[in-house]
Amino acid sequence: LSKTMAFTLDAVLDLGGEKDDFEELRAVDDDSEEMELDVDDNAHVTEDDAPKLEDLEIKRFLKKLGFSKLDKTKTRKREENNEAVERDKKQSKEKKRKQSSLVREDGRVEDKVSQLQSISGDYGVDGGGKEAEKQLQFVQQSASKHPLDTGLLEQLETSAAKPAMRLLVVSGGHWFENVPDLPPDVGVRPDDESTARCDKIGAMLLERDSMIYKQKKESQKSSDAQWLKTVLTSGTLSDKLAALVLQIQESPEHQLSCLDMLLRMMKKKSKREALMALDAVRQLWLTDLLPEVRRLKPLSQRPLAYLSTIAQSSGSEARDRLLLYWHFEDQLHKRCGQVIEALQILIHDVEENVRKKTLGLVYDLLSSKPEQEKELLSMLVNKLGDPTRQVSSKAAYLLLKLVSSHPNMKLVVMCEVEKLLYRPKVSGKAQYCAICFLNQLILTQRESQLASRLIDIYFSFFKLYTKKGSVETRMLGALLCGVNRAFPFAKIDDDGVFQEHLNTLFHVVHAGTFNTSVQALMLLYQVMESRKSVSDRFYQALYEKLLDPGLRASSKHAMFLNVLFKALKSDPSRNRVMAFVKRLLQVCFYQHADFSCAMLYLVSEMERIRPYLLDKLLAQNEESTDEESFKDIDEGNRAVSVGNSQFPNCLGGHYMPRNRNPLYAGAEHTSLWELQKLTCHFHPSVSRFSNDLLQTSCIEYESNPLQDFTLIRFLDRFVYKNPKKTENDRGGSLMQPKLKSVRLMDKPVNTKKFLSQSESNVREDELFFYKYFTSTARHHKVTEEKEMPGEHIDRITLSDTIQLTDSLLSDRCRG
Repeated sequence: LSKTMAFTLDAVLDLGGEKDDFEELRAVDDDSEEMELDVDDNAHVTEDDAPKLEDLEIKRFLKKLGFSKLDKTKTRKREENNEAVERDKKQSKEKKRKQSSLVREDGRVEDKVSQLQSISGDYGVDGGGKEAEKQLQFVQQSASKHPLDTGLLEQLETSAAKPAMRLLVVSGGHWFENVPDLPPDVGVRPDDESTARCDKIGAMLLERDSMIYKQKKESQKSSDAQWLKTVLTSGTLSDKLAALVLQIQESPEHQLSCLDMLLRMMKKKSKREALMALDAVRQLWLTDLLPEVRRLKPLSQRPLAYLSTIAQSSGSEARDRLLLYWHFEDQLHKRCGQVIEALQILIHDVEENVRKKTLGLVYDLLSSKPEQEKELLSMLVNKLGDPTRQVSSKAAYLLLKLVSSHPNMKLVVMCEVEKLLYRPKVSGKAQYCAICFLNQLILTQRESQLASRLIDIYFSFFKLYTKKGSVETRMLGALLCGVNRAFPFAKIDDDGVFQEHLNTLFHVVHAGTFNTSVQALMLLYQVMESRKSVSDRFYQALYEKLLDPGLRASSKHAMFLNVLFKALKSDPSRNRVMAFVKRLLQVCFYQHADFSCAMLYLVSEMERIRPYLLDKLLAQNEESTDEESFKDIDEGNRAVSVGNSQFPNCLGGHYMPRNRNPLYAGAEHTSLWELQKLTCHFHPSVSRFSNDLLQTSCIEYESNPLQDFTLIRFLDRFVYKNPKKTENDRGGSLMQPKLKSVRLMDKPVNTKKFLSQSESNVREDELFFYKYFTSTARHHKVTEEKEMPGEHIDRITLSDTIQLTDSLLSDRCRG
């Protein structure tokens, strides 16, 4: 056997031998370069050839065994196959090594693959999972780069070098509508050298096409072209910008130089010129240059090998046109990066107006186009920490507007805001503004994961602030507000998340401001109600808050009444509900009229649910007489007489108003005498609501007492002119819109129609105006045919007004 032959056990077995034969052959000393098995049996051996005798004997022995019939061709093929296998193994190892280096250099394909896998895991929807799987396969397939065919590159270079007489790209319509959408598996990514050569060829094609376009424009000699040329050289700044925009809109493929002029103007130090150029770029980017539903692709991400297929199917001109469009899109992609850099400079300008205007452009690009979403969103979120309140508020408003128009971006925006919150050395003002934005997000039942992540963020900051002992900060109120809004949509199986902070929440209720306490009470009720176990500790804290001095000046009246109504509605204890109702009526005596009316309306609603509340009071009213009666009682059970009812003292078994626990206040042992006193309230609406409760046990009112009976609504009735219409009514938010009273829609009280109606048809809170204007009309003897009474108000002296007011008040007191 020769050295070139593969001497293995498999080869011996293929030739018909056995393992023993293989062992014998291994012992043969193969000193010669080549051993031939076709030996002549009659060969003569001399003395000089004695050393070769052993070899000859071995040859004859192998011939007798049948090895002389060895198929040399088959053996040669086997050797070639083995060598090919080894060569393929070496090539595959080299290929893997190059792929790994390309992955590290070119964009971290492993990161993209893991990102796509996480996306498909986060969104477990069938359609989304399949789409993510397709993208994952494409990223894995395009991880390696391959050089293009040399023949294709030579054909492209030859075609670009030839002179042309007509345009490859004809102006008209949007340029991106002429670029075909190729499937993701149409080809693999080219290597860097091939991409650079194609980019150079595309630049040659674009330059040649631009020269032909320019020559045609100059040959036309139209007045519009001459005007544009004159404006660009000697026009004003606004005219130059308008001319540049018109030229780019006419044919953006051939006017990249005009776009470069606009970008240079954006970077100038003159704020006026930069802002004007910013408006022009905004108009072009939104209407003409950026595609609607996809991002710009650089040339390195294009399947350049597909150009040969285009040439075979549609011709070389279609191939050159496609390469020109790809090169133009690559140039737009680079200039888009320049726009982002210019925006980064302008958004950090010292002037507030420049920052606010740049914020508007960033929002327009982010909400309308998918290009550079990550950079634009980062800029918008970072301005939540702007030192100027107007800028940070506008950034929060624009972010809320963004998630409202694009609900699928909530999770992405929340992650970006979370990065801002946990950024080192971030200011407390930026954190507060970010938390306020998060608690304004509108959630749905399908966004339980988002709600759970929000709760984790809120409680991490809640723990931080409570450790500092800050229970009266506005940050704590914003955190509690966020937890209240996210809790109904979150799926939290671990009760330890809230159990850990339960004592802290009760501490906030007792030690914090009234507004913060209301937020904490709302959260405690939601957590306990979800477990179907509202504790006595909660009702005791709620009962105590009814006497809080901050209740009168609070802005959370509606929220407080909301949690109060829900708690009383679900309370199984009859005695505790009666204690709450009695304290509510007591609080009505020193609250504003609007809040008093709202509490009386709450009592009316509770009477609908629990009819036993007013039974005892109504029964006592039936037994009472018109004369006051006083009876002697024993010293051990002394009582105080109040009107026609008796109020027992605070001994055992009687009502104890200062008891901290409403369950043991003894409200069931007394009557609701406070309701009788409220019928004499100075405000006519409070008096009317109290009378309705006494007579019919219910109040019929369809509007909002907290809005209708305020002092400002009373003063609005003195305004006889229609207010100016505003496009945007400030003061509200997305989660808490600004409420408007229906009383604003009422007609003025000095009109003829209002004064002509009878006094019985006038609403009790407008009776003062009715009497005032009718008395004024009689005072000046104004008939119905003459001018309206309201037009003579300026002729009334101060003494007349005081006299009329005193007479009306005296009538009220006597009534």
